[in-house]
Amino acid sequence: MTPHRPYAPRWVFLLITLGLGGGLSLGIRTAASAHQSPPSDGRRVPKKAEWLDRILKDSNAEIDLIEAATVLANDRMNLEKPYSAIPRTLEPYLAKARAKLTPTATPDNTIDVLNQEVLPAIQAGATGEFRWLAEGLSPKGGWCSYSSVLYMIAGDSLALKLEAVSIPQHLFVCCRSANRRRNIETTGNGEHLSVEGLHRLIYCELINAETIPEQPEALEKCLKPITKRQLVAMLLCNREHPEPPTVEDCRNAVRMSPELYFPYKIEAAIALRKGDRVLAEELASQAIERAPYLPGLYAERSAFRAKLGKLADSNDDINTALNLAPRYGMYHMGKASVEALGGKMDEAITSATRAIELAPKVGLFVRIRGLYYEKYKRYKEAIEDFTKAIELEPKWAENYECRARTWALIGDEAHWNEDRLKAKELREKQ
Repeated sequence: MTPHRPYAPRWVFLLITLGLGGGLSLGIRTAASAHQSPPSDGRRVPKKAEWLDRILKDSNAEIDLIEAATVLANDRMNLEKPYSAIPRTLEPYLAKARAKLTPTATPDNTIDVLNQEVLPAIQAGATGEFRWLAEGLSPKGGWCSYSSVLYMIAGDSLALKLEAVSIPQHLFVCCRSANRRRNIETTGNGEHLSVEGLHRLIYCELINAETIPEQPEALEKCLKPITKRQLVAMLLCNREHPEPPTVEDCRNAVRMSPELYFPYKIEAAIALRKGDRVLAEELASQAIERAPYLPGLYAERSAFRAKLGKLADSNDDINTALNLAPRYGMYHMGKASVEALGGKMDEAITSATRAIELAPKVGLFVRIRGLYYEKYKRYKEAIEDFTKAIELEPKWAENYECRARTWALIGDEAHWNEDRLKAKELREKQ
């Protein structure tokens, strides 16, 4: 399974390099009653502005996922796909699913058939007949938004009630009954995602900006399904193609779902790009008020506050992130950065060492600790760390540049020149 993995936002690198002075997500149903004929091509799809105006005027307005997905994809891809584009493309696969369902099919039976007949078509369609939708709904790096929305639409066609679950870096689907819940990974084979599986899914990319909390109560809140309205609000400000989200997108998403943290988080990132750290901190605080169980939000605000010189507040935030996710190396590196920025180099090295213990294959963490050693004039340890970082990530010019600088500091001209030339060679290939 492949989670949505966007590039790490600017605040992540800000967070882990601060101490270096900068720079650097039922009952029984009958198959017959589930049949829904696809609508005719005559149904009009409104433009985004008209659609938003209607949805925002009535906070209780029912959200039509087919309409919402088509409107957003049309707007972003400069297309005029009709309402029937999604249901007509899904219909051949749904017909095969219906043929396999009996009148006494349970939700589990329906999910199994969806996974067999429809999910493979959804995944293949991301680069084929549904490419326009995949590129219109999912940010660069993953198809989880696209595949989850289409899976929910397919479930609706089979009278299967599904809900979206949004966790940091990922979106999946779940089906809840009175006594059980089945999570569905739509970027995989539709397999159930256990809590352990979710941790593996998120922790597989240890320099992701965010992770799920480990604290049980916080994790339960994190895994609570979101409404269709909340899902569409997230889609509204979660894009990269053909351009990043705008402040207007975020503000409209807030109007659509005022209780949702996500638009504030995205607008905070926009403010940071524009250099407005004060506004970024304010927006991050708004996000935290709505989702105080997400460790990444505290880590993000910690970075903003550290850059604003609020080191005590920054330290409080990164400690809160660590209380929620104590085994996540990125947050230990964040703590190291705050400590280094405050001149506490021994503590910074200790925190960086803990990050490396938790994520020993992340060369970036080793390189950052090497920079702390260098700043402390512990050149032997610095060279050892830069050498280890090179072993882990031999194509990163920065690793050679750091070691070259340390060679120069101890007067080893031969090694300095060798690393300098290697870094130059790698830079030219980038």
